[in-house]
Amino acid sequence: MPAALHDEDERALDRLTRLAARTLSAPVAFLALRDSGEGHVLAAGTGLPETWLRGAALDDALPRAAAMAAGEEPLAVADVRAAPRLRAGSVMAEVGAVACIAAALRDRTGVARGSLCVLDVRPRAWSDDDRAVLADLAAVAAHEHGRTAEVRERKALRHVATAVAHGDEPEAVHALVAAELARAFGADAGAVVRYEDERSARVVGTWARAGVAALPLDGVLALDAGGIASALRRGAPARADGGPGHRPFRHRVGAPVLRGQQVWGFVTALSSGTAPFAADVEARLEEFAELVAAALASAETRGQLAARATTDPLTGLANQRAFQERLAGETERARRHGRNLGLALIDLDGFKAVNDTYGHQAGDDVLVTIARRAAGTIRAGELLARIGGDELALLLPEADADETHAAAERIRQLIGHEPFEAVGSLSISVGVSDLALGGDAEGMMRTADDALYWAKAQGRDVVARFLPELLDQLGSEQRAERVARRQALLGIGALARAVDAKESESERHSERVAELAVRLARASGWPPQRLALLREAALVHDVGKIGVPEEILAKGVRSPAEAAQMREHARLGAEIATEVLTPEQVAWIRSHHERPDGGGYPDGLAGEAIPPGARLMAVADAWDAMTSPSARRRPLSPDEALAECRTGAGTQFAADAVAALERVLAAGELAPAWAATSAISLGA
Repeated sequence: MPAALHDEDERALDRLTRLAARTLSAPVAFLALRDSGEGHVLAAGTGLPETWLRGAALDDALPRAAAMAAGEEPLAVADVRAAPRLRAGSVMAEVGAVACIAAALRDRTGVARGSLCVLDVRPRAWSDDDRAVLADLAAVAAHEHGRTAEVRERKALRHVATAVAHGDEPEAVHALVAAELARAFGADAGAVVRYEDERSARVVGTWARAGVAALPLDGVLALDAGGIASALRRGAPARADGGPGHRPFRHRVGAPVLRGQQVWGFVTALSSGTAPFAADVEARLEEFAELVAAALASAETRGQLAARATTDPLTGLANQRAFQERLAGETERARRHGRNLGLALIDLDGFKAVNDTYGHQAGDDVLVTIARRAAGTIRAGELLARIGGDELALLLPEADADETHAAAERIRQLIGHEPFEAVGSLSISVGVSDLALGGDAEGMMRTADDALYWAKAQGRDVVARFLPELLDQLGSEQRAERVARRQALLGIGALARAVDAKESESERHSERVAELAVRLARASGWPPQRLALLREAALVHDVGKIGVPEEILAKGVRSPAEAAQMREHARLGAEIATEVLTPEQVAWIRSHHERPDGGGYPDGLAGEAIPPGARLMAVADAWDAMTSPSARRRPLSPDEALAECRTGAGTQFAADAVAALERVLAAGELAPAWAATSAISLGA
């Protein structure tokens, strides 16, 4: 059966099924994932009887038929009474469905891993738009399912690392590895096997799901019998599908566990069903085995490792030696697997003044407190180290500069949020880089240090990403804003144009909203870096409209059901932007239709609970809607539009955002920006 879903994954798939049902105006939608055998299990659904629980086995022909459909076209049937085999399944019969449409969920290699199905209780001719929308949603579901698979693998590794850190015995670690490995890859069983000699290997860790016989613990495998145990002895991943003597596991895949230059053993995932493992599973399993090797080595040589001086005695963090060793190892691993690696250098602002004013004991207390606060944000697999007097380093495997920036920003806010005893409020400056920018370990340190220097030059209390242009731009605020502008353009320019293209009357709407939102933020005293963040978010504030049918977007008057579907765009937009923007930017997009009186959507936020960026975007969005030409109404003059905003201040619009609009208008800054915008501009 497929790997178990976690709460967050379940909610995401539930949202997709609800969206599919609403978009296609159907009462039932469900998502079926292929199990390790011939059938499917229910992963999410809406409109199903309460007796149908997540994980229930589905013997329906519909998901199987959709998975076998050629190409990317959904399978659509107007009346299943003309195709009795599709009505043989229990779901369609129980809900009384007559019409059905289903699209396959295909992984990156094109293999069908499940189906997104929509059912109607009346005969129905499914339109081309219905097919296109369902295919798009199935692609989103497939991406989400693939993403959760990666999350499962990381969580499995974190569980192993935690067991090692807690001092669990090697036998317990081996058993945990077998279980976590199998669950992560959706296998029926998993095992850790240690080579005894040239002719045999011993099972030292084993797990199997209920109803499946596990490999016997302490059982001996004869290498002269061939199979993947013999193949893995050569130090490279291997798989086997079918073949003589394969029972009970038809599909086997494994990766060697290396200790230095020697093959210590291997980890293996086993499946008894007909569906093979994904085509890319060897590479993923090899990386898993590499990290497991480190965990096993740590568990078995804990006494030796404890003797090494790798801890800073004051803060309890890793010291310079441990950091340099880990930096070198993670850099090599990232290069070998084509992954990125994030680095942040953290410096306490004004630390010399703390020592001079309050004494070195107070300074030490501050360092201990900073280390404790920062360490509370660190996740398994990441490293926080003290590498100098008042300098820390944060190393994030498989993270790019944007993800590292977000992690560092969380630490910066945490440090500045609560004053330090006897000293008061303090701040940190942070320089961020990654392996793609630095090229190697030394380059990462150099570029992160350059970014830190730039952050200090900008007034401190700043997290700065490295860009090559920074070397020539230190001290120039205007040039720094252009750097941020170009950086944001890479990720979101094309997406912004695609959003506005869906609504013919909204051409360049997002650009105008972004331009005004930035002017409002500047009038409200926002610093340059936050102006760039607001512009990025405002440019894609309506990206969720991709999931709204064009005929609904084009309507001036919508039915209650259509209006409800339209309101979903804020929530969907936030979900889409999660992969691109920071959590704060995502919150701005999600909340830009909220109202101070609590009458907005999607969460009914009120007053100060609405994020500041969302409050400014709401005014900019409404202003553009009121003042732009439309076939359905005449545009309002600036005076008329301002009167509308003033009337809604405190109820529809945040009063401080309307006040900022008045300042922008009074300064005469609005007209030039609204004249004609020929290209997306990310400048502040």
